[in-house]
Amino acid sequence: MTRIYKKPRLIIVDIILLNLALIVSFFMRFDAQWTLYFNYSYLIVVTVTGLVILYFSNLYNKMWKYASIGELFSVVKVSLLINIILILYVFFSGTSFPRSTLLINFLVDVFILGASRFGLRLLREYLIGTEHNQINTRVLVVGAGDAAEILIREFNKHNELGRYIVGLIDDDPAKSNLEIHGKKVLG
Repeated sequence: MTRIYKKPRLIIVDIILLNLALIVSFFMRFDAQWTLYFNYSYLIVVTVTGLVILYFSNLYNKMWKYASIGELFSVVKVSLLINIILILYVFFSGTSFPRSTLLINFLVDVFILGASRFGLRLLREYLIGTEHNQINTRVLVVGAGDAAEILIREFNKHNELGRYIVGLIDDDPAKSNLEIHGKKVLG
């Protein structure tokens, strides 16, 4: 799966998704008559601007397997920039472009690009989870703050460690709680 994570391949996939999002936006706005309002020059603009913006963006600095809110924020910024350039093209070229389609296109861009990243992350976590289903050691974590949350996430990502967190004990005496499988036992 790591061979998929090459920047040129990812850019090509994203360009295809951006063009698909534009077509879907017109279809959502005009239903079966979307081709009457659609100009194929829009695809050229989205492809060219998408290539430039995606190449210089920080969208590919992280691997897709670590898709998170930060990654989603990067997707929103890239989609917004591509749609602003599309708006500028429509304005300066004098072509008629339904304004509602621009908003729909932005939302579909964010959804499709975000869904592809999070879908790949879910697929990866599922495949790793099915490879390593044996859990050998149960773990009780002392501390229930941010560090414990990071620890839990890492254990969940790496099932090959053979560890299963069964509970948390807060090391702060004022908040002393014992939780096992999300249920409070003490406190």
